[in-house]
Amino acid sequence: MYYWIGIITILLALLGLQLYSRSYRKKRFTGTSKSIYIIQFKNVDKRPDILANDKIAPSLELIAERDKEYRVYSKLDDTALKQLIRNEYHLSSGQVVISSPYGIIPS
Repeated sequence: MYYWIGIITILLALLGLQLYSRSYRKKRFTGTSKSIYIIQFKNVDKRPDILANDKIAPSLELIAERDKEYRVYSKLDDTALKQLIRNEYHLSSGQVVISSPYGIIPS
Protein backbone atom coordinates (compact mmCIF):
# COMPACT_ATOMS: atom_id res chain seq x y z
CA MET A 1 0.00 0.00 0.00
CA TYR A 2 2.81 2.43 0.77
CA TYR A 3 4.31 1.84 -2.67
CA TRP A 4 1.38 3.83 -4.15
CA ILE A 5 2.51 6.87 -2.18
CA GLY A 6 5.98 6.42 -3.66
CA ILE A 7 4.60 6.10 -7.20
CA ILE A 8 2.41 9.18 -6.77
CA THR A 9 5.36 11.14 -5.35
CA ILE A 10 7.52 10.20 -8.33
CA LEU A 11 4.77 11.15 -10.80
CA LEU A 12 4.29 14.54 -9.12
CA ALA A 13 8.05 15.14 -9.19
CA LEU A 14 8.14 14.32 -12.92
CA LEU A 15 5.21 16.67 -13.57
CA GLY A 16 6.98 19.47 -11.68
CA LEU A 17 10.17 18.85 -13.65
CA GLN A 18 8.24 19.00 -16.94
CA LEU A 19 6.60 22.32 -16.02
CA TYR A 20 9.93 23.79 -14.89
CA SER A 21 11.58 22.56 -18.09
CA ARG A 22 9.00 24.31 -20.29
CA SER A 23 9.50 27.55 -18.41
CA TYR A 24 13.29 27.23 -18.62
CA ARG A 25 13.22 26.55 -22.39
CA LYS A 26 10.97 29.53 -22.99
CA LYS A 27 13.30 31.85 -21.10
CA ARG A 28 16.40 30.33 -22.72
CA PHE A 29 15.15 30.85 -26.27
CA THR A 30 13.56 34.27 -25.83
CA GLY A 31 15.58 35.71 -22.95
CA THR A 32 12.30 36.77 -21.34
CA SER A 33 9.04 35.31 -20.17
CA LYS A 34 7.59 36.24 -23.57
CA SER A 35 6.98 33.51 -26.11
CA ILE A 36 7.82 33.62 -29.81
CA TYR A 37 4.93 32.88 -32.15
CA ILE A 38 4.43 32.69 -35.88
CA ILE A 39 0.98 34.05 -36.76
CA GLN A 40 -0.22 32.95 -40.20
CA PHE A 41 -3.40 33.83 -42.04
CA LYS A 42 -4.99 31.30 -44.40
CA ASN A 43 -7.70 31.92 -47.00
CA VAL A 44 -7.87 35.67 -46.45
CA ASP A 45 -7.83 38.23 -49.24
CA LYS A 46 -5.60 40.64 -47.34
CA ARG A 47 -3.52 40.02 -44.24
CA PRO A 48 -5.03 41.83 -41.26
CA ASP A 49 -2.80 44.58 -39.88
CA ILE A 50 -2.73 43.32 -36.31
CA LEU A 51 -0.01 45.81 -35.38
CA ALA A 52 -2.38 48.71 -36.09
CA ASN A 53 -5.17 47.21 -33.97
CA ASP A 54 -5.41 48.98 -30.59
CA LYS A 55 -6.54 45.82 -28.76
CA ILE A 56 -3.94 43.43 -30.22
CA ALA A 57 -0.81 45.57 -30.69
CA PRO A 58 -0.11 46.18 -26.96
CA SER A 59 0.34 42.45 -26.40
CA LEU A 60 2.79 41.99 -29.31
CA GLU A 61 6.36 42.91 -30.10
CA LEU A 62 7.22 42.47 -33.79
CA ILE A 63 10.23 40.37 -34.80
CA ALA A 64 9.52 40.13 -38.56
CA GLU A 65 6.68 40.10 -41.05
CA ARG A 66 6.08 38.52 -44.46
CA ASP A 67 3.22 38.17 -46.94
CA LYS A 68 0.65 36.48 -44.73
CA GLU A 69 2.51 35.99 -41.47
CA TYR A 70 4.01 37.78 -38.51
CA ARG A 71 6.74 36.61 -36.12
CA VAL A 72 6.18 38.17 -32.73
CA TYR A 73 6.96 38.07 -29.04
CA SER A 74 3.87 37.90 -26.86
CA LYS A 75 3.10 37.44 -23.18
CA LEU A 76 -0.27 35.98 -24.15
CA ASP A 77 -0.44 32.25 -24.71
CA ASP A 78 -1.23 30.88 -28.17
CA THR A 79 -4.89 30.17 -27.43
CA ALA A 80 -5.62 33.63 -26.01
CA LEU A 81 -3.76 35.34 -28.85
CA LYS A 82 -5.63 33.35 -31.50
CA GLN A 83 -8.99 34.06 -29.89
CA LEU A 84 -8.21 37.78 -29.66
CA ILE A 85 -7.29 37.95 -33.36
CA ARG A 86 -10.34 35.89 -34.37
CA ASN A 87 -12.68 38.13 -32.38
CA GLU A 88 -11.22 41.37 -33.70
CA TYR A 89 -11.28 40.36 -37.37
CA HIS A 90 -14.22 37.91 -37.36
CA LEU A 91 -12.12 35.03 -38.67
CA SER A 92 -12.72 31.30 -38.39
CA SER A 93 -10.39 29.03 -36.45
CA GLY A 94 -8.82 27.72 -39.68
CA GLN A 95 -7.98 31.20 -40.95
CA VAL A 96 -5.60 31.96 -38.08
CA VAL A 97 -2.73 29.59 -37.37
CA ILE A 98 -0.39 30.26 -34.45
CA SER A 99 2.70 28.13 -34.01
CA SER A 100 6.08 28.21 -32.34
CA PRO A 101 9.33 28.16 -34.32
CA TYR A 102 10.61 25.56 -31.86
CA GLY A 103 7.70 23.19 -32.35
CA ILE A 104 6.73 23.58 -28.70
CA ILE A 105 3.97 25.92 -27.64
CA PRO A 106 5.00 27.02 -24.16
CA SER A 107 2.26 27.28 -21.61
